[in-house]
Amino acid sequence: MHCWWLSAIAAHIHQHHNGRSNIRFLLQDHNQIDALIFGMKPARYPINTNVTLSGAIMNTKSLASALRIYFRGTFSKVINKVRPGILPFFLLLNRVRASQGWVLVLGGAHCRMVVEDLASAGYKVFLLDATPERNNWKFASGTQVIDVYDLANISDIVKIARRLGCNAVLQQSDDFLIPSFAAVNNQLDTNARFSDVAVAASTNKEVMRRRLAAAGMSVPWWSIVENDDDLDDLPLPAIIKPRYGQGSSGVAYVETLDAAKAARAFIQRELDQDSCVYEEFLPDRQFDIEGIIQDGTAHVHLVTEESYADDLPNFNRPSWYLHAPRAPSDLESEILRETHAALAACDFRSGAFHLELKFKDGIAYTIDTANRLGADFFRFTKLVSGIDTVHAYLQLLTGQPLELEVLPRPPGQQILRFYNHTDRPNHSEIQTLARSFAKSRGISLTERGEILELTGEEKRLREFLERVYQGIPPQRPATLKSIRKQSAAGLQVVV
Repeated sequence: MHCWWLSAIAAHIHQHHNGRSNIRFLLQDHNQIDALIFGMKPARYPINTNVTLSGAIMNTKSLASALRIYFRGTFSKVINKVRPGILPFFLLLNRVRASQGWVLVLGGAHCRMVVEDLASAGYKVFLLDATPERNNWKFASGTQVIDVYDLANISDIVKIARRLGCNAVLQQSDDFLIPSFAAVNNQLDTNARFSDVAVAASTNKEVMRRRLAAAGMSVPWWSIVENDDDLDDLPLPAIIKPRYGQGSSGVAYVETLDAAKAARAFIQRELDQDSCVYEEFLPDRQFDIEGIIQDGTAHVHLVTEESYADDLPNFNRPSWYLHAPRAPSDLESEILRETHAALAACDFRSGAFHLELKFKDGIAYTIDTANRLGADFFRFTKLVSGIDTVHAYLQLLTGQPLELEVLPRPPGQQILRFYNHTDRPNHSEIQTLARSFAKSRGISLTERGEILELTGEEKRLREFLERVYQGIPPQRPATLKSIRKQSAAGLQVVV
């Protein structure tokens, strides 16, 4: 719900309050305006424009908070309507304040944070999207309407990049944009190269699994399911997931044959896919691995432990993320070994990567990977390690040298993101528990809507999780029983 006159008022108030000018800062991060005018924390997540006053009151214990939520949603509706008219003002404003050159961003549905990060660093961001006013409009210095998913438009995108003097284009975490992203960068004057194999493995779960198996890696038992008869006699429990797509849409945990058939029918009906993937369910801990690759050399920036236990049988909402946990050396070695081997098997040679793995009997198994950034994980990479992944990503694509550690040492403090959804039976008790930890255990707490973001010693954060789950760990620990010594042929491994 941002507009120029609110920006000006906020800047004026803040200037007189502090006795110095902060106009540039406030206009650079519009989320701070919300914090100043409405007394709310900066918004990192979408605003609900359909909220009613009665609904806001029911979902919060504070009348003042309810009013802020209601008016914020109401004003956002108005701004959404007038946004096209004020867009040119923001484009001009962002150009004036930028001190760096142009960066071209393919603006799919998942790129806001990259655009915001680049703009905050002083870059002029040119946003290409079929509807550029929909996302990131207030951070861009230029926009053009173009269907970035249509490969027929690649030559036009390359021409725009060259006209702006951009040696590479960026995108954040949209699997469906990887083909366009790879095709454009392969035509620009950069050393970054994306193979057909890497693109296919990023967008097709069957291709990824076949590449891993062909490289001699152990993979969860899987099969392509085309009809209900194919599900007969397959071991359960299991995971049913689409062959194509991104995120967890259509992914389901099933324990019975009827549930497996229902999951297959959903993928066919809602996602318009004639077949799906059956995958063995791995019961132990799950980790996300983030980093970048330059000339076949992988740099791991962040390891995150995650859980979806509360949302089963679906995987639409995470339960929690623990960023940069301290792992025993054997566990860390197994995570890195599996990561490097999987990247080599899928021929990832350049760009960013996001990889998900789970453990079974002490062995790590890759369950998904893509040649792109992983959602908003780069924000937490910077918080826990100091590495600016977006800047490194840009350096990599523009051919600049990188000097990064293979895996930064975990900091003295970790970050736990706990998703305290309002439909949890003990939602209020968990919120109270988090606040008590902030007061008595040296934990820093930030509440971002339904997300509780706790920063502190890992011991205290895991104590919080144990208290939430009444003393029962939400996931079984991964005890390493054996370590497979396996070379990652075709990929240089930094050690």
